[in-house]
Amino acid sequence: DGPRVIPRSKLAKIYAEMFVTDQWIQSKPGLRTIADTSLVYEPILEKYGYDSEDYQHSVDHYMDDPERFSRILRSTAEILDKEITSLISIISTLYIAVQMP
Repeated sequence: DGPRVIPRSKLAKIYAEMFVTDQWIQSKPGLRTIADTSLVYEPILEKYGYDSEDYQHSVDHYMDDPERFSRILRSTAEILDKEITSLISIISTLYIAVQMP
């Protein structure tokens, strides 16, 4: 068996986690210079049952159809937007709770 194509919905979730991971690394100056993305991303891929070979094969596959790849990225943005909305709601709730006498 060769590398597998990651389904679009799972790839969108993987991209969302990769983005959050990248942002976390960027916020840590000491990690920025030493972080090897292949090592950082591998656990994310494994969480979904894939490896870096599957990921590269999937990117190559979806890049053959730019519109389909664009839809994956839009789904990724929607996932991140939902996460941001959820976090804002949690922070607001905590802020209100702390303000109560």
